[in-house]
Amino acid sequence: MDTFSSLLENTTLIKMVKLIAWILFIVFIISFVRKTLKKRIEDVSIRYKAQKSVEIVGYVLIIFLVLMAFTVDSFKDYTIIIGLFTAGITFTLQELILSIAGFFIFFSFAYINLVIVLKSII
Repeated sequence: MDTFSSLLENTTLIKMVKLIAWILFIVFIISFVRKTLKKRIEDVSIRYKAQKSVEIVGYVLIIFLVLMAFTVDSFKDYTIIIGLFTAGITFTLQELILSIAGFFIFFSFAYINLVIVLKSII
């Protein structure tokens, strides 16, 4: 009994057990969704792509969980890291994002103006 209570006090062991439980849960969900897709989708190529995409999303979740378990103690730290990362990407790609947005705005207004002119002619 004393050995069991000392194991429960070990935080690393508790983290590992939680991580393994989450990984097993994700693997179970992946297999369930794949079986459901296999039954419901008739087209073979679409079924294959759907099953592969479910597997990839599941593996990304597992990798994210493993990284989270071993690198940061709190989920709050990850939200800060993700926020700083996206802000850095946005700041770096600011001109590209503005160029793409301006392109779409210009051509959408040009299309609207063209439709208005064509309707007034007809």
